[in-house]
Amino acid sequence: MTNGEFRIVFTSQVENPAIKAIELIPQGNSAAGGTSPAGAIRINAGAASSFTDSSGQVWQPDSGFEGGMTNPGLVAIGGAPGGADRGRGRPGGGFGGFGGPGASGAAYVSPIAIDLDGQRQYVQLTAKALVGVSASDGKFLWQYDRPANPMGINCSTPIFHDGMVFAASAYGAGGGAVKLSRDSSGAVKAEEAWSSRQMENHHGGVILHDGALFGSNGGNGGGYLICLDFKTGEVLWNEKDSDKRRVTKGSVAFADGRIYYRTEEGPIVLIEPSRKEYLERGRFEQPERTKLPAWAHPVIANGKLYIRDQDTLFCYDVKAK
Repeated sequence: MTNGEFRIVFTSQVENPAIKAIELIPQGNSAAGGTSPAGAIRINAGAASSFTDSSGQVWQPDSGFEGGMTNPGLVAIGGAPGGADRGRGRPGGGFGGFGGPGASGAAYVSPIAIDLDGQRQYVQLTAKALVGVSASDGKFLWQYDRPANPMGINCSTPIFHDGMVFAASAYGAGGGAVKLSRDSSGAVKAEEAWSSRQMENHHGGVILHDGALFGSNGGNGGGYLICLDFKTGEVLWNEKDSDKRRVTKGSVAFADGRIYYRTEEGPIVLIEPSRKEYLERGRFEQPERTKLPAWAHPVIANGKLYIRDQDTLFCYDVKAK
């Protein structure tokens, strides 16, 4: 505890740790006996309301966390191997960081620019909701909460087509599409067209082709490739029900009418997008594969396919012969 700030630093090994709750008891006080010691601070990380435990102790709603990841207790925790996560409890402080319902940050998602009835908007899936703002003055236009998960870990870029915006995330959220239109006053109206937990896209991204969405469904526990109808959310096919489950959870890129799919385990697969069935047109194994999950998206540029595995980059010639 320094200058009123309590700092916790985790060293991440396989999964990123998260703060479930913080209890600060001033020196000399006791937490025993079911009473609340004078000056004790208890915060239920990621929660929107207070909680009374079996000992009668009251845990206050999320407040004062900055940096790191908080856990509202609704879903499993996990993340990418990497650097330290930090959780800081500041008594009486404001909301901060990127985890939990109290977070107002931008999460990991890149914004997209769309045009609706001649008005340019920037659309982004933030830590709390899918939102649209005016490109000319930053004015808030609309909001759709369902695609954002309670962890605030939203990674996949939204998709805009034919007046509809689709977005999805993992950690129990899934995806949904919202129809944008104008009300009688001219304001932007956002109405849910459909929602589904069948596209719980963690961070691999989603491709729209021929009116269908292609991407992986699943979080830290793994997953599989799935195809949904863009307008209705109907599942057209998925690899979960396949006898062989030829492709598991992965990251996507699209070029020259083909989906380049990097599975989390490592194999790179070439897929012909089809609304009817899974059509594999080739695959190969990356050499010098590490033991860590492969999360980097494949990149295709100037006839070259780029594949990254931690600190190693591979380049393949994929030009037509």
